[in-house]
Amino acid sequence: MKPLAPIILLGMVMTATSGAVRTALAGTAQDRLMCRATDGTVIEGQLPGDAADFDLTIKQVGKSLRFFEQNSFSNGKSHIDSNARLEVVRSFRDRVWTLVVREEARDNKPGAELTLYALPKTMRFKEFDTPRRVGYEARFTARVTFLGSDEAHPPDLARQSMTCSIDYSK
Repeated sequence: MKPLAPIILLGMVMTATSGAVRTALAGTAQDRLMCRATDGTVIEGQLPGDAADFDLTIKQVGKSLRFFEQNSFSNGKSHIDSNARLEVVRSFRDRVWTLVVREEARDNKPGAELTLYALPKTMRFKEFDTPRRVGYEARFTARVTFLGSDEAHPPDLARQSMTCSIDYSK
C-alpha cells in the first residue's frame, strides 16, 4: 500500500519506461511553458499540476487557440470543463520532453493537434533547492507540428523551431 500513497496524494498518473516518466493529464508540478518562434508565434501556458489542470494557448498575428482542462468543485461534486486531452513525457536529466495536446472533436470535425518536442542536444536543465527557491527550469529548442481542424485555427506550424522555457517554483 505504501508505494501507491504518493501517487494517490499527488493525483499522478504515470508509468516509468526506459528512464523517462510519462505523465498523462496530471503531474507533481504546475509548470509554466513559454515558447517563441522567429515569426512571432507564441505557445504559452500552465502544464498539468496537482489537480490535472492545464491551460495552453497558441498565439499568432490575429489568431489564437486555447487548449484547457479545468477542475472545479461545487456542492461537494467535481466538475471538469475541458476542450482537449494532454500528454507530457519528460525526463529533463535525460534531455527528454514531449508534449502532445489533442483538441476534442466538435460539429463532426476532428479537433486540432499540437505536438511539441525538445531537441535533446539543446536541453539545459537546472534544479534549485535553496531557502530562497525550490524548483527547476529547463531551456531548449523545440520542433512543433500543428494540424488545425479549420480556418479559425492558426496555420500549420510543421517543423517550425521554437525557443522554449519551462519554469517551476514551489
